[in-house]
Parts: sequence; C-alpha cells; structure tokens
Amino acid sequence: MHVLVIPSWYPQKDKEVVGSFFKEQVKVLASAGVEVGVIVPQINPVKMGGGGNFRWGTTQDCEDEKVYRFFIPNFFTPFTVVCKYVTSYMANSLFKRYIKENGVPNVIHAHCTSYGGCLAYYISKRYGIPYLITEHASTMVLVKHSRSQLKFMRDVIQGSSFNLAVSKGFSDLLNSKFDPNNRFEYLPNVLPRSFELRADIEMPESTSFKFLHVSLLTKNKGVDVLIRAFAKEFLGQPLVILEIGGDGAEREALERLARSLGVGSQIRFIGMLDRQKVLKRMLGCNAYVLSSHFETFGVVLIEALSLGKPVIATRCCGPESIVNSHNGLLVDEGSVSEMGEALKSIFENYSYYDPDAIRADCINEFGTRIFLKKIVGLYEHVFQIENSISRAVNE
Repeated sequence: MHVLVIPSWYPQKDKEVVGSFFKEQVKVLASAGVEVGVIVPQINPVKMGGGGNFRWGTTQDCEDEKVYRFFIPNFFTPFTVVCKYVTSYMANSLFKRYIKENGVPNVIHAHCTSYGGCLAYYISKRYGIPYLITEHASTMVLVKHSRSQLKFMRDVIQGSSFNLAVSKGFSDLLNSKFDPNNRFEYLPNVLPRSFELRADIEMPESTSFKFLHVSLLTKNKGVDVLIRAFAKEFLGQPLVILEIGGDGAEREALERLARSLGVGSQIRFIGMLDRQKVLKRMLGCNAYVLSSHFETFGVVLIEALSLGKPVIATRCCGPESIVNSHNGLLVDEGSVSEMGEALKSIFENYSYYDPDAIRADCINEFGTRIFLKKIVGLYEHVFQIENSISRAVNE
C-alpha cells in the first residue's frame, strides 16, 4: 500500500512542534511497512511593507527525502483564490515530480480541508486517485465562511471517499455545518510513539504537588482562567506549584496576572519546550491541566495519560472524547470556580487515580495498534472500492 499524505502544515527545523501530530502519523504508518510520502502546500503569508516568506517552488526536506514542500508566498487574500488556483497549480507541478520519483500512490490522505484537502481534490480530479480527509482545524466551525467558500469546501468534502474528525464533538459540528448526511466520522489522533514506548511510569517528587500546562499562550488557551483558579485554591501554599510551558502573545500579561494575585512564586513560566522536554516535564508532574476555550482534540491530554497522569480539561469539544471519571475531571470552559474545584479535587484525591490503569486505557484507545488497524483498514477499503468501480466502468 502506497499512501501519499498531504498535511496543511508540517514541522520544519525551526518549528518542530507545529504539525508534529501529522509527522507522528507518518512515522507510525512507515513503521508498519506502509510506503508513505508527504507533500506539504507551504503557503506563507506575506505582510504589507515587507516581511513573510517570498520563497516560491519545490524543495525536499534534507532529513527525509520523501517530504516535498511547495513554497508559495500568499499574496492572494481570498480563501477561494488560494484553494482553487494555487492548489490546482501545485496539483499539476508538484505531484508530477512526486510520481516521477516515487510512483503513483494508491490512496491520498489529506489533513484539513484547506489546504491539504483542496490539493487532494485537484489531484484526484486529474489522476483519478481516491482521497480521504481528516479534519483538525477549528477554523472550519469557528469561522464564518462566505457562500462561495462553503460551496467549494463542500465540493472537496463530498469528493472524498471518507471524512474523519479527531473528536466526537467536532464530527458533530462539522456534519451540522457541511454535510446533513453525517459523512464525518470519529477517528482520534494517534499517541506519539515516544510516549507509547516509554516503559516505566516515574512518580514525581513527594515534597511538592505539581500541576502542568503546556500550550501556545494565546487567548483561546484560557490560561488566565487557570491562573485565577489556582490562586483561588492554593494561594499561600508554596508546595503546590503550577508549571506553564510554552510562549505566545499572552505570556507577559499572564505573568503579570500571576504576580498580581500573589502566586508569582508558585507559578513557573518555563518557556517553549520541544517534545522530549514536554515528556520530561510530564513525568515530573502530578497532574496535567488543559484550560482551552476550544480544542478539536487535545494531543497533550493523551500524552499525559500515557504517562499515568490524571488530567483536568474543559468541555471545549475535543477533551470530551478523552477524559472520563477514571482518568480525570471535565469542567465548563471559562469557569474559574469549576476549574478551582477540579484542581482542589485532584490534589485532595490524588491516590484515587491508578497510574497503571490510566496508561493502559490510554494506549488501548489511542495507541499505535488500534490506530493502524483503523486507518490501514480505511485505506484498503477505499482502494478496493475505487478499483471495483474502475473495473465496472471498463467492462
């Protein structure tokens, strides 16, 4: 089976975390003996007055020769212009190079309707190769699209053999917006192999109790709610600590908030973390907290669960498919009081949570084995159906 993966964004050397879950899936497929290649439509914004990336054309990643990128400076503001014309051009030029060097894939797996799904749509129209889409992008339901945008995205979705969404709640939202026939089905992201292969569960130091949060520090992540809730419950308890990993536009304001609430010494801002550092910090924490206002999934939650850590998460679409009464607590997004009560409950009832059971349940639901069984089964099903149709047409 030869699968071409088309993610809408993908890690680069200077941005290893961005799109890392796409790369994890590629690695998992390759480890199972699937022939897999990657085409990335690298559409870079160009700001007025300079700035941005003006690079144009095709390149291959040095560390992986089967990863092809097409760099395009995005002068085209309208979504439909980029999707209809730029991706159509890439479908012709970049895909021709790919098949010349690697052969024709059996199936295309696009991640996100724009721009990966759009590129798959044009390749499929031109070459007759079936494709499926996994949707990850919150903008699909949070952004108000124009009538022409909606029509084009519906064409891309309806042209796909299968449409997948990374959480149950997200699939419901997508179906309500794009397809009354409920064509989006639930298939979660896979647990990164570095977390699944971790053989031991380390217990954190007993002298303190440590909560951990890691994210891009933007307003959507709701870290201000987390800080207020933490201060409400643990002000003046120096052995209870909140570590906040990541960076972003809100960092300075969040640091000021922590100081103003009197918990500046208990809340530690530890900056950007690569994947190995995230793993190390998770091993050293007692519990993980996700405070977002909206998430389509929540890879950090399954990473923490795979290490036996109980989690707290907001009811913000994605976490409801992950968190249950045995592995953590769910709270309403934006609620300082509920978040505070959950922090206090985990702290006071920590012994209730069984690390080995939490890890085992996580791997059974989000691990490599179950993911491969589902996704490879879909690839084979799509390929067989298209072959049957093709034979019927030619007979």
